Amino acid sequence: MVAHHGGPQQIVIVGGGLSGTTLAIKLLREARQALAVRLVDPAAQAGRGLAYSTEEPGHLLNGPALMFTLYPEQPDHFVDWLAAQPEFAGQPREAVAQAFAPRWRYGDYVNEELRRAQLAATRGVTFEHVRARVEDLDVAGRGITLALDAGRVLLADQVVLALGVFQSRPRFDADGSLAQAGRYVANTWDRTRLAALVDAQEVVLVGASLTMIDTVVSLEKLGYRGTYRVLARHGLTPVERSDAAPATEPFGREGPPGTLRRVVRELRAKARAIVAHGGDWQSLPGALRPYMADWWRSAALTDRRRFFRHVRPHWDVFLHRAPPVSAALVAALRASGRLSIEAASVNGLAEAPGGRVSVSYRPRGGDDVRTLVAGGVVNCTGPDYRWHAASEQPLVRNLFARGLVQTGPVGLGIAVDPSLAAVAANGSVSPQLSVLGAALRGTIIEPGTISEIASQTSALSTRLLEKLRASQDAAAASLPTENRNHDAVPSEALAATSTQ
Repeated sequence: MVAHHGGPQQIVIVGGGLSGTTLAIKLLREARQALAVRLVDPAAQAGRGLAYSTEEPGHLLNGPALMFTLYPEQPDHFVDWLAAQPEFAGQPREAVAQAFAPRWRYGDYVNEELRRAQLAATRGVTFEHVRARVEDLDVAGRGITLALDAGRVLLADQVVLALGVFQSRPRFDADGSLAQAGRYVANTWDRTRLAALVDAQEVVLVGASLTMIDTVVSLEKLGYRGTYRVLARHGLTPVERSDAAPATEPFGREGPPGTLRRVVRELRAKARAIVAHGGDWQSLPGALRPYMADWWRSAALTDRRRFFRHVRPHWDVFLHRAPPVSAALVAALRASGRLSIEAASVNGLAEAPGGRVSVSYRPRGGDDVRTLVAGGVVNCTGPDYRWHAASEQPLVRNLFARGLVQTGPVGLGIAVDPSLAAVAANGSVSPQLSVLGAALRGTIIEPGTISEIASQTSALSTRLLEKLRASQDAAAASLPTENRNHDAVPSEALAATSTQ
């Protein structure tokens, strides 16, 4: 690592969502030597990202509170925190543990843990939230220079890319005037644009994932009372999450079989057997996570590619289930005839008379292109993991252009080595650039779960701090004997912990 003007080592985390903030928390809690941690993100608060920045109370965590601790060694940590919040005060502990909390509340929790970590950090370990976007970075010698959108330049010894997910780019053509007129909403998290559709008689939702459910919740809260026409390539939508306890040894003691085909066959057989004996197939998903993570690491590349091409839509419905309240809303709308779901691919959007939208689409399994006319269209296709295609993101575009990174093994995310160090275009492993979170999709089957983020940040924090200690020990060893002081902390590092 490179010291800066005699000051502490610098670790810059690019991205202030859950994964980046969790890493910052771990570094602040575990560092015992002078260290400056900078988290660069334009948001007013760290720890929220796309998922937890929503202000809609009806946007809920898609699992019970007991699944969302930041600290695996303290499984009740989030439950204890949540029980102390006003809306849960006085409720039985078991009810709080099983509650599907608002996502904004989880953002509060993560942000509060970051503040606690700052206050408890070892003297000389500091934190700064830099409200800006990184547009470019360059590796020069043993340091990294980061160019920010505000014209500022940061220097770092280590950089961690924790950029989260990108809004999916629709795979259909849309007349630009539709967005300007408020008839097409490309970003479903834009509440102002959603509100412009409240008076429409029919809205088309493209995509049927959890993002679609969030959009329906938002529109209903805004007062929309028209109908929803959901068009999704496979016509699959998340089911209601039950409270089934995880099954034991879902694959038996031998673990999952070698090939994807056999894994799918055994899972289907296991689910049918559970249901036949009066059980709930939802006992399988939670039990599968560790098994499938291990299987994925050793799976053949051809099987990984087949998974994303053929199995993933079914896997997402199987694993990513909806909060009961949200699922009940969708079920009620379907029963009343206000919401329908059709397996179809959207080809394009165009203006229609009366300020409406003409939607051309092709039903799944058919060749004929059909057209419907609606009052508005919302893109609900969810996040995009094709980092190489995120051309509207200056930093990502420049990382690939400079050859500092390459696409992951199945065409998604960014390639890394087992220690999460970025792999450059020429195949070399970067000693200074690491990757975390959603960009590992493809390398890791489910990189964005709470437990997986905890595992990634723990391993990466340990590696970065070990590198820091080795660097400082080497620097100390190079000094004349009379000048060595292993307990000394640079004067610049004695500043009070930075606040947001």
